[in-house]
Amino acid sequence: MLWRRLLFVIIVQFLFSTDYRNQVRVDFNGEDRDLTSINWNGNNINFTTVDISALDAGYIEIQDLVVISELSSNSQIKITATHGGWSTLPTGYTGNKTSTTGDVQIKVDNMASGFYVYSGSNYGNDYTTISNSGSNHIIETAGAVSGLTADINARVLLDWSTDITGNYVLSLDFTVTNY
Repeated sequence: MLWRRLLFVIIVQFLFSTDYRNQVRVDFNGEDRDLTSINWNGNNINFTTVDISALDAGYIEIQDLVVISELSSNSQIKITATHGGWSTLPTGYTGNKTSTTGDVQIKVDNMASGFYVYSGSNYGNDYTTISNSGSNHIIETAGAVSGLTADINARVLLDWSTDITGNYVLSLDFTVTNY
């Protein structure tokens, strides 16, 4: 009996305390956006480290050119590397470095589980040449991910007979896009 009275009081209180004239109904419609968050840091290439041993090896190697310390996304993403060309070359330079091509290779390592080398590419196994075509997809995810890490390393190829003393300026762009 006590339960019936208590239930009756709760129902009556609920019915009389609700004022439907002051309520607003909101319906949400739409599709959630693809969102990606990335924390990454880049290091400049220091050409003052070019010495006889670098020229003998045929390259200067830059470990951890870009360090991805955290990547999270609610959709599948890819990272593309683009060689922006050499905007400055020394007067009299006659080698393979040009405004549209030249002598830059990328390798990705220390990839957290969830990152994959882009299918059909070799960027995770060896240093591979990139171009300025915008089609050099280096790494990707299979879907939504959280907290991924990776390192992007670079090599700039050198040549005893064509690389001369002077000012060299190069740009590399790394772009994150959704599939």
